[in-house]
Amino acid sequence: MSLHKYIWVTVIIALITACTFAPSQARAQSPELGVAFKEYQKLNKQGKYAEAIPFAKKFVELAKSVA
Repeated sequence: MSLHKYIWVTVIIALITACTFAPSQARAQSPELGVAFKEYQKLNKQGKYAEAIPFAKKFVELAKSVA
């Protein structure tokens, strides 16, 4: 598996996990969750996958803490 695909799969798994652990109401109540997710989206759209991963991980950690 290429590095690009590995990063992409890791990010997708992290986001699926985050969505599982963070109900929509909790996401709406935590501005940090929104910031982390928006930054991930921005970097992902720019093709900066390696830079997007820390934001996806932060999103997952925050989602677990507010759930």
